Amino acid sequence: MKGGERLLARAVPPAMLRIGDMVAYRSGGGLVCHRLVGRRGGKLYLRGDRQFGPAEAVAPEAVAGVVCVLLSDGKIIMQNSVLRRCQGILIAFFGPLLSACADFRNRLSGQQD
Repeated sequence: MKGGERLLARAVPPAMLRIGDMVAYRSGGGLVCHRLVGRRGGKLYLRGDRQFGPAEAVAPEAVAGVVCVLLSDGKIIMQNSVLRRCQGILIAFFGPLLSACADFRNRLSGQQD
């Protein structure tokens, strides 16, 4: 999210979250919003849309809700539309591939020095 953006989140039980949902969760005394990219061992795995590193493991109890609306530059962006759901799923599944490509590129750059 960019500075000045606002969001509206709806409280939902963590079991109702779907891969690709944008989730608001408590971390370090504040709220963080990341995309749900997986579940494993009772943890939720979340990653920012522009982050290519490993997903962050989050306890389900930390979840504040699922983001429904994002207000950005005076525009209302519905996060639960079919288009946004598809976008979220693509980001969730292709994020690791992009991460691997970025790692590979960084290794190549290091070899050229």
